[in-house]
Amino acid sequence: MLCPVKILGIVVVLGVSVQGVVHQVSTVSQLKNALSSVNPGDIIRLAAGTYKAGLNSDRNGTATNPIIMEGPADAILTNTNYAFHLLGSYWILRGFTAANGKKGIVVDYGGHNILENLTVRDLEEEGIHFRFFSSDNIVRNCKVYNTGTKRPGYGEGIYIGQDRGKWVNNQPDKCDRIQIINNTIGPNCAGEGIDIKEGTCCGLIKGNYFDGHGLSDVNSDDSWVDVKGDSYIVEDNRGYWTLEDGFQVRDHMPVDSGIVSGCNNVFRRNHCDMYASGYCIYFANKGKCASNTVEDSNTLTNGGQMTNL
Repeated sequence: MLCPVKILGIVVVLGVSVQGVVHQVSTVSQLKNALSSVNPGDIIRLAAGTYKAGLNSDRNGTATNPIIMEGPADAILTNTNYAFHLLGSYWILRGFTAANGKKGIVVDYGGHNILENLTVRDLEEEGIHFRFFSSDNIVRNCKVYNTGTKRPGYGEGIYIGQDRGKWVNNQPDKCDRIQIINNTIGPNCAGEGIDIKEGTCCGLIKGNYFDGHGLSDVNSDDSWVDVKGDSYIVEDNRGYWTLEDGFQVRDHMPVDSGIVSGCNNVFRRNHCDMYASGYCIYFANKGKCASNTVEDSNTLTNGGQMTNL
């Protein structure tokens, strides 16, 4: 068993000079202690093994000194509820696995976090969820699969924002400028691969690969990506096999609200390998919002139609 080791040093991460303590951990108690005391510039380094507990942190890094938690893929965070619950900002989560819990990684009230090279799998509900005004976060180079094993209607791979029915004081849950880049999502994500909720805006969905096998269609979960937010760029993605459509855009606001969602989104250079009769890019309420764009660079194979726009 590794002993907890604290090493003061300087590390260069993503061009940022990080000075702080390295917490070498191999037990749940060591990890909990590190999560409760970590400071800007610190690194939590996980040894291989299973960490089963209610793991969370509300500590914050800074733009120049983020907090890093990293480990190999066989360092597995698990729990009956959330595998890891982050309530802080300026973190880098790297390399480890979140698995075998109710939800994978949930970020609440957290901004400027990076989730990279993670494996998120075998979860009762969603894999990665940004909620409660968590903006400017990045998910890249991750693998997300086998989600919604017990509640398929809540088994999204990656979930941005919240349904308007869960907004606090009827105010949009502004999880804005989220970037989802170069991830492999599916198979067996029972909900959509990515679900982008109304009230969010200005994100980037780029370079991802979707395998739609295992979509459940419980809560209309019949596409790789569902866009209810505004001003998203969706580009360079590839999808294989779907129940109905590849990408769906829809308004999800009440008719009497005077607000329309699912506007000003741009789709370009995406490829849909459908094996279904629907659309590569489908607009459920195209009459409500004429400002979406589907460029000619999108391509389609094996059934379906390109778009109804």
